[in-house]
Amino acid sequence: MQHLLSIIVPVYNAEKYLSCCLDSILNQSYKFIEVILVDDGSNDLSGDICDQYKERDKRIRVIHKKNEGCSVARNVGIENAKGDLIAFVDADDIIDYQIYEILIHNLTMTKSDVSSCTYLRENDKRNMKPVKKHEIIPEPLIFEGNEIFVSVTRNSKSIEGYIWNKVWKQSLIKHHKFREDIAMCEDSIFTWETLKDAKRVCYCDLPMYHYLIQNSSATRSSSIEKYMGALTSYEIMLSDENVLPREVVNNLSEQYLGWNLLVFNQLIKQKKNDMHIYRKVKENCIQKKAYIYLLRPASRICVKSITTGGYYQAKIVSVIIGKLLELKNKIRKE
Repeated sequence: MQHLLSIIVPVYNAEKYLSCCLDSILNQSYKFIEVILVDDGSNDLSGDICDQYKERDKRIRVIHKKNEGCSVARNVGIENAKGDLIAFVDADDIIDYQIYEILIHNLTMTKSDVSSCTYLRENDKRNMKPVKKHEIIPEPLIFEGNEIFVSVTRNSKSIEGYIWNKVWKQSLIKHHKFREDIAMCEDSIFTWETLKDAKRVCYCDLPMYHYLIQNSSATRSSSIEKYMGALTSYEIMLSDENVLPREVVNNLSEQYLGWNLLVFNQLIKQKKNDMHIYRKVKENCIQKKAYIYLLRPASRICVKSITTGGYYQAKIVSVIIGKLLELKNKIRKE
């Protein structure tokens, strides 16, 4: 029996990228799909592009709604999905033509609840080209129990915490929703909480999802409040640390310290001497100081300065380290 795959695409002001994204989806080698485009109150031509594609392909459904954020849009997509399998694609990304054929084959063959692959980080839309056919397809790795969470928090040959490099069983995610009060790392929380109900997941070490890194992306231009949402996401995951393997706690703690440093650097960048946020960051770093040694040298120095000094002292250290790293990168390029 062939599985219907519901592909959910939240769309907001993505007119520059949307056509390439949809073309890569509609050209899939796996044809038994429905594409749910959730237009989240776009004020550019994205809504019109959605409607044009709907007229061209009967597999597309379009939902127009007021702007409420990506999490709400994804939840609306899940509520309207008819497939017994679900996938997510961001409107500025593209996917290889075999991604779902391979992921669904692996999911069925291994009797998994989730099937995942790796991805490519792309810096330029003009160079993003979906691969039509992969000649060599690696055997999938299988994870069960605590191995699932080790893989979620590891950064290589792992399923990771993203939602878009995966095919999910609808029966697994139907009782879960994206947190609508968190605007950064909300996908990590969804993945974390959903995988608690998974008995087995599989992973294919083949980069089939192309993730576009935009200069104006959320992690570069967002407010400090959004960054604080990322801290909340990690705090939720770390609340399980008493029942998690040491490797998972180490990985989460290292990443959590990194996000705290990002919040602190945003305070500096946005010239906000917000002592309340700084004290929160300092308290977080002190609480996890046993894991500072896991950070890279530059980050380690900056986080140590946060734990031991005042705001202005830590600010000076962070600025100096930042300038040195910029100089190092400039010399490398030359």
